[in-house]
Amino acid sequence: GGGVNVLDLMPMLGGVLLLAFGVNLWKSLLASDAAQAQAEAAVLRERQAAAAAAAAKSDTIRRMNDELRTPMTALIGAAEHLRRAAASPQARAHIATIVQAGEVLRLVLNDLSDLDRLENGHVRIEARPTDPRDVLRGVVSAFRAAAQDKGLELFVDVDPETPASLEIDAGRVRQVLFNLLANAIRYTTHGGVRVRMSAQTLGGGLARLSVIIADTGAGMSRAQLALIFGRERLCADGEGPGLGLAISLRLAKLMGGKLTAKSELGEGSVFAFSLDAPVTAAASSAA
Repeated sequence: GGGVNVLDLMPMLGGVLLLAFGVNLWKSLLASDAAQAQAEAAVLRERQAAAAAAAAKSDTIRRMNDELRTPMTALIGAAEHLRRAAASPQARAHIATIVQAGEVLRLVLNDLSDLDRLENGHVRIEARPTDPRDVLRGVVSAFRAAAQDKGLELFVDVDPETPASLEIDAGRVRQVLFNLLANAIRYTTHGGVRVRMSAQTLGGGLARLSVIIADTGAGMSRAQLALIFGRERLCADGEGPGLGLAISLRLAKLMGGKLTAKSELGEGSVFAFSLDAPVTAAASSAA
């Protein structure tokens, strides 16, 4: 009869459904684009906030370093003058302790400065002929009083075959050894700390300098070691032997060397620093 055939309406119904699907798809795409734009804007804001925080941290570290370094240098200079003028050996020994403590604080300031510079890739290695034995002696002398105050034995063994002159960055090597020895003494309450320096001839005018620092202290867990040796970024907060060791690890790598550690909780720690360096004819003073 005159009724409408449903089959005749199928093309029109299909078109309506297709149009509805297209409209919904278009709305979904718009919503997706808006959500993506919002997410990208949020990421950008987070990056800008992180950059601002990093810049503020760098500025704070630089200002603090500048404000502390000038009086520290003056203090060390004045103590050096008093030591030369002191009449009695006892007075000279006491003033020498002040000088050594000042040098320790200056190296701490160096760590704070390098915290920022290492993150930004601004640390350079400047190697020159240096007697590594002098570097070690200077570091050890800075901690003898601290070890004695805690009743700790501080043993030092230097292999007589260690070259008198290697082309190394004396300041950076000193900084690494300072951090290792400071950590050992800080976390050792009984027993002592043993330091050994040696060198292995490699050929081609190179020698592998090795310094091992072993202590009878509290030790570290595997998780602590993994945090220090596996962290991607340095941080100045938190407790435990983190910042100095993490900085030393970075410096060792920058010098082409290695820093490894073995430790167990309650069993002490053994840190080994090694560095391949050219053997040179004459050493300058370890600056």
